Amino acid sequence: MGLLDDLKQQAERQKQQQESGQAVRDQNLAKVHAALGEAYRYLNELAKTFNAVKPQVHRSFFVDLSGKLDQLAQCDYTVRDKRKTLDHKDYLEEVKLLFRSVGNQNLIIEKDSPQNVERLREQLWSYNFKFECKEFKNERAMIQRGMFTVFADVPASATFAGDLDTGKIKLTLKNIEKAGDVDYFYEAAEVKEALLEEFAKLLLGKPNNLRNLGNYQEMMRTTTVRRPTA
Repeated sequence: MGLLDDLKQQAERQKQQQESGQAVRDQNLAKVHAALGEAYRYLNELAKTFNAVKPQVHRSFFVDLSGKLDQLAQCDYTVRDKRKTLDHKDYLEEVKLLFRSVGNQNLIIEKDSPQNVERLREQLWSYNFKFECKEFKNERAMIQRGMFTVFADVPASATFAGDLDTGKIKLTLKNIEKAGDVDYFYEAAEVKEALLEEFAKLLLGKPNNLRNLGNYQEMMRTTTVRRPTA
């Protein structure tokens, strides 16, 4: 076999690999789009129903282990989506349910050092909590302590985000059952009515099986860490 023939065969193998990879990506793209479409339709109807019925769901959030926002009522549900255009077609990339948990009693927290003030400020920013901080400074204009007012108005969300290359779906719950983020991972085919029903139960504060659904969660639940032998 001559050099030119060898190069031609390499080029053909590369072409076949590229075509195979593109076919897989196209399949994943279609799967993610279909799964997120299912999620969008369900969440859109869920938001409309919740806004009409106004179910009484209350949440509590611990803040910095020194206080708690208590008896916050969920309200104001809305759904948004994010799309990506490929080959002149729009594909769903993300579907997000947003709402608020609102109460009547703000939380007051005092921090007695510059480090603790900054630490709490960063934590509240990471949670997207609404707050004000009154700083007390010394004669050299350096912060000595801070008085935080954490407002009883917490933004919450549930985001279904698709990876258009791998066909995976990540569900991120923010400020729902706890302050901050909780992530779940699914195959696109797993995002269907049964899973969405369990998610709705979680939103209503009812017993649910959401944390156990999906192959990834099953694997994480059943995987045991082996202790090293002596």
